[in-house]
Amino acid sequence: MYTETAASSVRQRLRDLLDPHLDRSRVDRRPCDTLTVIAHSAGATVALGLLSDARQWASWTDGHGSVVPVTLFTVGSS
Repeated sequence: MYTETAASSVRQRLRDLLDPHLDRSRVDRRPCDTLTVIAHSAGATVALGLLSDARQWASWTDGHGSVVPVTLFTVGSS
């Protein structure tokens, strides 16, 4: 993720994948018991940034805390 454009694109793709599981406001929500994100290299940095963003969590959970336990597993992280 050498440019903000690349990082933003990856961040948005990850958000698109997580939204159906974490966003309480979605009518097409697909609840699960746990969620694991596996990220490699610079993608791990982007994933950590998104998953540690309090504003993102507030939008997913409507300010009511995590919906499910989320684990971030990194491989060859930067």
